[in-house]
Amino acid sequence: MINDKNCPACGSAKRRSGGEKNGFKVFLCRNCQTLFTLGENTVQEFDYDDYYDESNLSVPEFIDGHLLQITPAFDSYRQNNRLLDVVCGAGSLVMAAAQSGWQAEGVEVSKPAVDFLQEKGFQIFHGELAAARFPANSFDVITASELLEHVPEPLKLLTKRLCTGSAEVLKSERE
Repeated sequence: MINDKNCPACGSAKRRSGGEKNGFKVFLCRNCQTLFTLGENTVQEFDYDDYYDESNLSVPEFIDGHLLQITPAFDSYRQNNRLLDVVCGAGSLVMAAAQSGWQAEGVEVSKPAVDFLQEKGFQIFHGELAAARFPANSFDVITASELLEHVPEPLKLLTKRLCTGSAEVLKSERE
């Protein structure tokens, strides 16, 4: 059921229908152009363990090549040489960062994806970021590509501290 919730990115109530995807009604914010869903759909209903299998644990070569061009942009942030990719999926960014000399790690909720990357020798935490409890300043770079569309309240997620040893650890946005 659609409710009158505003755009999760800018708060605007101005929106238009953008169609439907996987049973979710999608809207386009007329103010900031963010695509979002409204209503009773929740991320808890999606089974991430069923998402990844052998058919989608690799990406086309052009994506790998593009990521290898992107990762050098992170070099100016190197201090302890550690990079974390939150919701790392099949690990394309983790692998590209490692090829660029980073000690690249990931966080992922999908067990098949975690197993795939761990078999390749990467440190991947299986679960939610909050449960990983990384100490403050553990990473020079933290990426979170393709995450916000899975979070019901992205502004809350973005305003919380991601890595800290204290009680301020990011709480699960799925609760």
